[in-house]
Amino acid sequence: MAEWLPSMKLLANSSVTFWNELWQDLVCEVITFANLDLPEDASDAEVWQACQENEVVLVTGNRNAEGPESLEITIRQPDNEHCIPVLTLAGPDRIQREHQ
Repeated sequence: MAEWLPSMKLLANSSVTFWNELWQDLVCEVITFANLDLPEDASDAEVWQACQENEVVLVTGNRNAEGPESLEITIRQPDNEHCIPVLTLAGPDRIQREHQ
């Protein structure tokens, strides 16, 4: 399983020092919205699509099913079953708060 780590790219919040250190320890490249030419207000569906096109693992704390453009609804589309995974953090606010 470790063979995927060196080439893994992540779309994640890189402004928190703890996360920067974690991604570096895992030998992961952090990709930002700007790297993917995405506006900060891009829909979940747009972010997911950009991640798929650029082979980026999306790390999120917001995987809801609130509307047709939501991440959960996008992932559940029938033609999306063999795509790059999305990693969903449980308690992202707590994680960020504890590591600031």
